[in-house]
Amino acid sequence: MSALAIIGPIAFGLLALLYGILALKARAGTLPLRSAIGLHNRELEASEEAWETGHRAAWPILGMAAAVSAFHAIGSVIAGVLMGEDGRGFLTALVVSGIVVVLALWFVASAAAVNAVKRME
Repeated sequence: MSALAIIGPIAFGLLALLYGILALKARAGTLPLRSAIGLHNRELEASEEAWETGHRAAWPILGMAAAVSAFHAIGSVIAGVLMGEDGRGFLTALVVSGIVVVLALWFVASAAAVNAVKRME
């Protein structure tokens, strides 16, 4: 078993948890202003209303990022642990693609949040 087979599921599991908590708090409007796990942009941090509006707009994308992370965690377990050495190439592709998609969803969520704030002005 490779290090990636251990790190991949743990990292994606933690990301799924982080994104899930952020999505739930953003949807409920309970994420404190400038929270460490929130989206951080000048437009979002301008006011409490901007922060809440932006995060409410971004929560579906953040929820999607949580689901993608969870599926990559499960896939990493299957490829790294259950498939063993036969799954090494698949595991590498899965981890790299997962990182790219999860980061892209973070940027899309941030853009959606900023757009929502700009529309309210």
